[in-house]
Amino acid sequence: MSRRIEKLLDKLGYSNNRVKSLHGANFGHLALSVKGDDYELTHDKVDMKILDDALEIFQKTLEDHPNIFGYKKQNENKFIMSNQIANLISFELQNPVSFTMKIPESQRKFQFLGEHREEFKVIIIGSNHIAYVELDDAPAFLHIGHEFREQIRHQLSISNTNFELGTFGPSPIHPEIYCVCLEGVDNPSPDIRFIDGDIFVIIPYGEKDDINKIYDSILKSIDFPMFDFYSLQKQRAWLIEYYSKIDNTVRDLLDLTMQVESAWPILNLLKFRSLSSARVKLINEYSELANYEQRISFFSRGQDRFLDLARNNQLLGTAITYFEDIIKLEPLRTDTIIKNLEFVERTITSRDQILNSLLSALIGGIVGAIIGVYASK
Repeated sequence: MSRRIEKLLDKLGYSNNRVKSLHGANFGHLALSVKGDDYELTHDKVDMKILDDALEIFQKTLEDHPNIFGYKKQNENKFIMSNQIANLISFELQNPVSFTMKIPESQRKFQFLGEHREEFKVIIIGSNHIAYVELDDAPAFLHIGHEFREQIRHQLSISNTNFELGTFGPSPIHPEIYCVCLEGVDNPSPDIRFIDGDIFVIIPYGEKDDINKIYDSILKSIDFPMFDFYSLQKQRAWLIEYYSKIDNTVRDLLDLTMQVESAWPILNLLKFRSLSSARVKLINEYSELANYEQRISFFSRGQDRFLDLARNNQLLGTAITYFEDIIKLEPLRTDTIIKNLEFVERTITSRDQILNSLLSALIGGIVGAIIGVYASK
């Protein structure tokens, strides 16, 4: 037995048990991203045609991949859950499918980091998946999940499709999942621990134990909460982008308003169209800001829901501190945006009053001149 696993088992209280098998796994999530203009996308509306097409392309990518062996498409394997946020699409299937991936050395992107494996197993249940491999020692820096992700990314990129692999994460998650089968363990159920940033599942060794079934069981046990987790991660990324868009638009509106305010009163007549445009944008940005704050509230409730699911999950609950940290969305300050909008509103109101006075004076002068002309005749 090597020193790393020996020290770890000593920490876990299993120093007298012999390791019969040791495997490590990465858990990850693949979301497809829509490219091109063939689909009309909205943030909230789920388009079943897009989902059906995405599933078909995803299954064909696995089926045609030259480095995947043993994959069999299951035509009856339908959606039981799907998710579309902006242009990112995820789906969960009824039945998991397992296969082997063999990556030639020339195609490995992460072999310079830690240990590398030419061959590993994958169990996939839609977007969620586990990649696992037998190990000689643990903990080890695994990157088989990263390699699998990049293989799928490349295959999609060379295919003539409207989809590519979406970029968001973390995928795979940072805790690796180790299954350690030990002799002389009488636990009626797996002993699951979170130690040094990784998850260890201690399992009593038995002649009929099948590691594929063990990881299949693990995947099924965390599939639903992790699907929820990645839905929140997509929402989180979208909210950050949405906030940035509002902030940039308000800054442009502020610049336009400052230009109007700095002009001589008579020149405001020439900037009437700019003022009208600013007024329309002001109303729109108040609406966008209210929408953002409503979505932040919705996201916060989703956070609480996921963390409750994770705490009550036998495996995820051991790593709850990791998930609490990774899922948090630092509050993005809206007070500066509100102050800028209020300044724009005051400026527009003030300039409206000046403009009305100027127009009244101008019209009054014209009317007076016309009356004077007629009176002199």
